[in-house]
Amino acid sequence: MEKYKVILDVDTGTDDAVAILMAMAAEEIDLLGICSVNGNRNVELTTDNTLRVVDFVGKGDEVKVYKGCALPLVCTLNKDRRPLIPYGDKYFDGQENHGNHLDLPETSLQPQDKCAVSYYIDTLMASEGDITIVAVGPLTNLAVAMRAEPRICSKIKEIMIMGAGLEEGNSGPLQRAEFNFWADPEAAEIVLQSGCKLTIVPLDVTHKTGIKLKEAQAFEDSGTKAGYAAATFIKRRIKNYSNFQHNWHIGEETAAVHDALCIAGLLDRSVFTKVVNCNMHMDYSGGTADGVSVVSFKPVTRDLDGIFRPAVKNVDLVMEADREKFAAIMHELVTK
Repeated sequence: MEKYKVILDVDTGTDDAVAILMAMAAEEIDLLGICSVNGNRNVELTTDNTLRVVDFVGKGDEVKVYKGCALPLVCTLNKDRRPLIPYGDKYFDGQENHGNHLDLPETSLQPQDKCAVSYYIDTLMASEGDITIVAVGPLTNLAVAMRAEPRICSKIKEIMIMGAGLEEGNSGPLQRAEFNFWADPEAAEIVLQSGCKLTIVPLDVTHKTGIKLKEAQAFEDSGTKAGYAAATFIKRRIKNYSNFQHNWHIGEETAAVHDALCIAGLLDRSVFTKVVNCNMHMDYSGGTADGVSVVSFKPVTRDLDGIFRPAVKNVDLVMEADREKFAAIMHELVTK
């Protein structure tokens, strides 16, 4: 059995929480640590939510949590550019109760003294290049670590990212940007230019691979703590996404559980049924397309001087995924 050394990078809301539950349950994953970051909520809340998930399933002695960056790199310097960061739309992520905490018991667990950026640098520099990073929030922690110690890029086996959107969007003035990239587009661009092996799971795919209410109920009926928690989060998402589903093709009594798809795809690549190698960069201009991912599938690019050059295909972009296989993997992991 292939074993994956994994660091999770999360802005823990309900879908991150399901991804964490799956990663902790998977025998194939050696979960080295979890890094929190500002995103769905401020970093204090995303850190506490992460600790609550870890504690709820009794993994506090095994899984260490490192608190990460409290703000994006630069986009909040102009308050007109990102007035809602830290993000606080209580209906979007399904955390409208309990002061934006996840609906789990309070925890006495604390994050590690070392911050997420230092943890990345120390852990990766001491590694043999065999660590996979699954990043399902804004990419601020990784970008800062890459800027502070560029050599870590050659030490990363792969970065699997939930981010970007082609036709689908949920953020920005035109609702064309995907939230994780929109929340810190400069950080996303740093990671996209890093030279690391990147697999991108975009909003277009996660919206088409939602988990159904009856599947969530089966998780709860299993009697496991992870199954109960996953079902609670997914049911809340189904309820609170109902106002958006007609635009996002998610389906009735169904919720996208974006971040969890990355864990399923890491464990079984056949979950990703169509993957295209292409060029991706960010618009971080501050205009109406700010935070939008710009994708080209063409074999060449044209410089400002008019010269055509071979395109740098820097990402493997997931275009289609097997919803039923994803749901089956989630069921297997949270009902163990």
